[in-house]
Amino acid sequence: MKVLKKFFTVLGIVFIVLVAVYFLFPGFVISSSATFARISAGLDRNKVSAADHNWVYYDGGNGEAIVFIHGFGLNKDMWGSTLAAFTDRYRVIAPDIAGFGETGYDEALDYGLNSHADRLDQFIRAIGLESFHLAGHSLGGGIAILYASRHPEKIRSLTLMNPFGVKSSVMSDYQKAFDRGENPLLFKTAEGYDLTMSYCMYKPMNMPSHFKTYLAKESEKSYQFYSNAVKNEIDTMGWDMLRKNLRSIKSPTLIIFGDKDRVFDVTCADIFKKEISNSRVSIIKDAGHLVYMDQPEETIKAMDEFLSDTRR
Repeated sequence: MKVLKKFFTVLGIVFIVLVAVYFLFPGFVISSSATFARISAGLDRNKVSAADHNWVYYDGGNGEAIVFIHGFGLNKDMWGSTLAAFTDRYRVIAPDIAGFGETGYDEALDYGLNSHADRLDQFIRAIGLESFHLAGHSLGGGIAILYASRHPEKIRSLTLMNPFGVKSSVMSDYQKAFDRGENPLLFKTAEGYDLTMSYCMYKPMNMPSHFKTYLAKESEKSYQFYSNAVKNEIDTMGWDMLRKNLRSIKSPTLIIFGDKDRVFDVTCADIFKKEISNSRVSIIKDAGHLVYMDQPEETIKAMDEFLSDTRR
């Protein structure tokens, strides 16, 4: 009986500690979850110095390389199950691009689209890639477009998920808000987090309130910097800034769009398809801007079939 009592006492203490960690240290819970997901996917966490930044990136698997470029305000951990789905037959590389995540930013430097593409090239050189498949989401899609148009000899294939860079005749909810002087992709309160997720996902994930508060406090630190960076880029270059680069893309290209995207209207997919000669479109039903989070299985399936076709 004494042994049993001691066991349940220890079990109770462990439970209390875990509950305390969950509620008092949401940052630790989030980072631990990301570490567990990375290890489960067979990915290493590496660092390399390139383009005035110390890049932090995930790298794992074997075979032809796929480089995943995340979107604005996101990081390498946001890819979730997408990375794990390819490590059994591809080498998967996912950096925190300069300006975001663990790679960080320097307020004295420029983070416009051209600078992002130049820095990506230096990162690619630093890790020694000669040719690879390139996948980009949102801002990452815009960076991928610029890179592929400038370095066609290096690109085996290009996957663009809800990419930035063209202007449709149908204004998205995000573009309407931006024209009103708002940027709903940035937040600094728990309520702002909910608004951001309503723009990014068709079915936003449930998030405990104390996690939202933590994420809002973290986001507030860089709120003004990112707000100014986006406004300056759009004011200077416009929404249609990459249309002129699309016909320079020579690689097989997959364009993935969520049919419920509130950031860039799904009609943008038709523009990309028309301007990129060797391209196909996959419209994912019941998915928003974060298409790979709303519908991960369908997104992975579309990309997997496309990559298999390019290797035949």
